[in-house]
Amino acid sequence: MPHDDTIEADFFAAHRRLSICAPLNFELKAKAIAGKLAINLSTLALEAGHSRTLISMRSSKYPRVRRLIFPDEQIGRQLSEQDSVSGRGKRSSQKQKITELRQEKKALQNERDKFATRLAESESAIALLRRENLNLRSTIERLTTSQ
Repeated sequence: MPHDDTIEADFFAAHRRLSICAPLNFELKAKAIAGKLAINLSTLALEAGHSRTLISMRSSKYPRVRRLIFPDEQIGRQLSEQDSVSGRGKRSSQKQKITELRQEKKALQNERDKFATRLAESESAIALLRRENLNLRSTIERLTTSQ
C-alpha cells in the first residue's frame, strides 16, 4: 500500500493537471476537449487513481487536498471558531452570510443580464450578416450568369 505522502502527492499532481485541462484519464480528457471538465472530488480522485472516499469526508486524512476543492470549508471553520471565542452568536454570522449571499446573487443577476444583452446583440448581428451574405451571393450569381 502506498505511503500517505505519495497518495497526497498524487492528488496534488492530479489537481494541477485538472486545473490546466490536461488530465491523463481518458474520460476526463474527453470532457476537457468538450469544455465540460469540472474539478470536484470525483474527478480529482479519478485523475489521481485513488478512491474518492479518501477525500470525501471532512475528517479526511488529507485536509490539504480537500482545501483545494473546498477552500471555504476551512474559512467557515475558522469563522465559527472566532465566533465562539469572541462571544458572537450564530445569528450575527448567519445574518452576515445572508447579506453576503444576497449581494452575490445581485451581482450574478447583473452579470447574467449583461450576458443576455450581449447574446441578443450577437443574434441580431448574425441575422444582419446572414442577410448581407444572401444579398452578396445573389449578386455574385447574377454577375457570373450575365457574363
